[in-house]
Amino acid sequence: GDYLPCPDLDDGIGGETPTLEDCEFLQMMGYDVECVIDLFEIKKDSTFIGTTADCIYEKLKSIDGFKDLASGFEGLGTEFDVVLKIGATQNASANGQAWWRGSNQPIEITFNEDRMNRSALEVARTIVHEMVHAELYRAINTTNPTEKELDFRETFNTYVMMYRGSADQQHNLMADEWVTKMGEILKDVHQMLDYNNFASSMLAVYPNGVPDSFYQSLAWVGLEGTIAYQLMESITSNPPIKSPIEIINDAKMAISDLGNKNCN
Repeated sequence: GDYLPCPDLDDGIGGETPTLEDCEFLQMMGYDVECVIDLFEIKKDSTFIGTTADCIYEKLKSIDGFKDLASGFEGLGTEFDVVLKIGATQNASANGQAWWRGSNQPIEITFNEDRMNRSALEVARTIVHEMVHAELYRAINTTNPTEKELDFRETFNTYVMMYRGSADQQHNLMADEWVTKMGEILKDVHQMLDYNNFASSMLAVYPNGVPDSFYQSLAWVGLEGTIAYQLMESITSNPPIKSPIEIINDAKMAISDLGNKNCN
């Protein structure tokens, strides 16, 4: 990551960003500076910095589940970096896209500039969704796989065989393996966004607070073409019992209509 001394040294030494060695040298020379290392190798493009998405991302960074998701990109000498951008996506209707550009290039995540005016929790969901894609790219392509990553590759290869010729290998894997984890992250970050106002607005529906199932429902957004989602679509129910897809659609509509767009 970048080594960041105290603010008055941000311009660096000789016009460059100071390294940890620069900072420690200044300490030895008697300067009162604090040497801080940012372990995240997830970098921000200028289009991302200072936006609502940036604010939401900073909140996500404090959540254990998101830390685990991003851990493969942390620390010195990480094999792959991630760059976060806001701009046009190849699919104009997509909320975002993660792009594997090759082993010597950072994994680029672009959030659709036309889809950034949604509620903060919806944007958080997109950030988490695209970070899962980045993590899958990393685990598939690392040249120094751990035993856990080798096990994952076997699992992923099974999905490649099952969905040969399909662009949905990753989405099917996410549907089977990541929905619960994604829902937990969304639940945690919602507490840091507009949970109280949203819970108050939904009191008639959720008198005991917003349930875990609500966040699991949101995690399914973007996974509509998967086998697991199609199986849920085949499940019907009679009122007042709602089908899985009706529950998902209700959650999507609620956060779209009542979710706060601000990140405070």
